[in-house]
Amino acid sequence: MTIPQVYQIFSTKTAAGVSPISWVAYTITSMIWLYYGMVHEEKPIIINSIIGGILSACVVIGALIFG
Repeated sequence: MTIPQVYQIFSTKTAAGVSPISWVAYTITSMIWLYYGMVHEEKPIIINSIIGGILSACVVIGALIFG
């Protein structure tokens, strides 16, 4: 779901309709899951959280730059 959002923001250079606050919340949630995965040594959770956090942060950055 996030990859098309990142692609759209950076290819069209517009973030109309994107809420940076919501995406910051998604990024924070990914970081919480990353912490959980690290505490419990769960590689799938760690990998998923890193990828999700990076992509969510890209949406936030794009929304702030182009929004």
